Amino acid sequence: MKYIFRALKDTCEGQAKALFVLVVGGGLALLYLYFAEGRHVAVEEVPYFWGAIFGAFGALALLFVWNLFCSPFRIERDAHLKTIAERDRLLENAPPPGRLLTQQQQQLLTGTLRESGVTPEKINVVHFPSEECTDFASTIGDAVMDAGISCDVHDGGFYTKKPKDRGIKLYRGRSKSLESLACQIAAQFGEFGFPVELRRTNGENNIFFYVARSD
Repeated sequence: MKYIFRALKDTCEGQAKALFVLVVGGGLALLYLYFAEGRHVAVEEVPYFWGAIFGAFGALALLFVWNLFCSPFRIERDAHLKTIAERDRLLENAPPPGRLLTQQQQQLLTGTLRESGVTPEKINVVHFPSEECTDFASTIGDAVMDAGISCDVHDGGFYTKKPKDRGIKLYRGRSKSLESLACQIAAQFGEFGFPVELRRTNGENNIFFYVARSD
C-alpha cells in the first residue's frame, strides 16, 4: 500500500496543475466557440476535446505505473538519505574524542581573549609529551593565535617531572591585568567542562598554559 501512495504522490506532483489547465481550458474554449462561432462549430470540436482529455489521463496512468515500479527504490533511497542526514547531525553535535576544544569553543576562547582588554605579548601552551595532550594543546594554541597573540605550542621537559599533575594549569605573573585575564579564561574553560587550576609565576607579565595528563 505504501508503494501505491508513493506512486500517487510522485504522479500528482507537478501534474495536477497541468491537468487542471487542460480540462478547464478546454471547457472554456468550447464555451467560447459556442457563443462566438455558434453551437454547430462548438459541437464539432467536442470529439477533439475528449480526445485530448483521454490522452492526458492515459499519459497520467502510464506515469503512475512507472512511478509505482520505481516506488520501492525511491522509498529506500529517501530512507538512506534521511539516515545519512541524521548521522551527520549526530556527528556534528557529538563531543570530540578525548580532550579537544571544538571549533565553536575555540571561537569563544578567541573572543574572550580579544574582548578582555588585555593583550599579552605571548601566551604559550606547554604540554605533557603525549599524543592526547599534544592534540588538546594545539586546539588551545589555535584559539590564542586567532586572537592575534603570539603562541608556541611545545612539550615541556621541566613539567614532565611532576607526574602528579593532571588537567590544565594556567600560570600567570603578578600583573593584576593578567590575573583578571586568567580568571576569565579559567571560568570559560570551566563552562567547556575543563577545570583550570590557576598558578602563579615569579615573572610580572608571564602567562601560559600547561596541559597535563587527563588521568
